[in-house]
Amino acid sequence: MDNIFQTDEVWVDRGLMERTNPGLNTGKMTLFMLASAGIPEAEKLVQKLDLTREETLNSDTVLADDKLVLGGTVALETRYRTMEHLAEESGCDTIVDLPCGYTPRAVHFAEKGIPYIGLDLPAAVLEGGPAIMSLIETDKKRYAAFRGADVTVGKGTLIIHPREAIEGVMKEMQFLADHGLKAERICISDHLPELRSTDHLSEEQTASIRRSLKDVAFWKITLAEDVKVPERKTPESRKFDVEASISGDRLNVKLIGRMDSMTSPKLLAFYEQTTMTHTIKEVIVDCSQLS
Repeated sequence: MDNIFQTDEVWVDRGLMERTNPGLNTGKMTLFMLASAGIPEAEKLVQKLDLTREETLNSDTVLADDKLVLGGTVALETRYRTMEHLAEESGCDTIVDLPCGYTPRAVHFAEKGIPYIGLDLPAAVLEGGPAIMSLIETDKKRYAAFRGADVTVGKGTLIIHPREAIEGVMKEMQFLADHGLKAERICISDHLPELRSTDHLSEEQTASIRRSLKDVAFWKITLAEDVKVPERKTPESRKFDVEASISGDRLNVKLIGRMDSMTSPKLLAFYEQTTMTHTIKEVIVDCSQLS
């Protein structure tokens, strides 16, 4: 039976990318909250992207509570400003931001002449990248770039369960050491700049937030010195492909290789385009050859 899936004939628009990657809404929510915190570049981006509170903070079933929104805004501004400060303080020649989302960090680093590369899902980069670049002065645009990317989380990754915090930290420290890396605990409160989102809080509330951040930290992961790491072979991954055929009102699909957030929109596009020309009542999917 002939394969009816032809990659070059499957057209994917931004809407399909968003539907297969619902996490994009989180990126827009983050941007809206940063704008609410009074970060000028974020405010300009919200206007350029025409984002509203209803679109970014509310869902079909839940309305955003003002107290929760304020708490989330303080938390997101804390993370945003602190990571920006630590990245600049690191002295690295190039800043790679993964995932960059819709945040305007590129503006900050480009203005300082620090090369910045933002990596995220294609839909986020296609929508957010041009808007962010438009905020950068012409002679500074060469310092910023955006690329579509996908990172697959495999076995042995840095995931610590709250119920096993101490054991989890020790386990992940060993995981890093086995890969020639080391982690340094960076207390957020030691690197926290002034926050605009706390302007609406009392001095007592602001002081309480800063005290609580003494117990919150980032891990700064760097190469360990004088450590020889055994060479590891990266498992080969076959290029994503689809073999498809139609038998009566049944669609037979065999998935091959690596399917991720970048390739899955094509599969959905193929299905929707197929249902426009055929009556499909049943779909059989063979996943035995997925990487």
